Amino acid sequence: MKQDGAGDPAGDCSKTIFSLRPETTEMVEDLIMEWSGHYKPDSLWKKFLSEKMTYQTFYDIIRQLLKSNRIATDKEGRLGWIFETDLYENYQRKPELRIR
Repeated sequence: MKQDGAGDPAGDCSKTIFSLRPETTEMVEDLIMEWSGHYKPDSLWKKFLSEKMTYQTFYDIIRQLLKSNRIATDKEGRLGWIFETDLYENYQRKPELRIR
């Protein structure tokens, strides 16, 4: 009798709880900002990050950035930086503009 994925090496990834190191996420963010619109995720990882992190870690960061609306993909699948820090900080300083 199996218990909650016991014996299953993959397990249920949707239930896995982990945290990405901030410096790792920042490294990917900086790279996407610099090369915004030039590379698809797999090409970006192969060219710049394959020796620094696993593809799974990179993919998890990409998913996190897409979900938080910091990046987007174009119709060819290339990554683009869309988060505007100055605009975000402007809204954050004004309580009347916050979501209630």
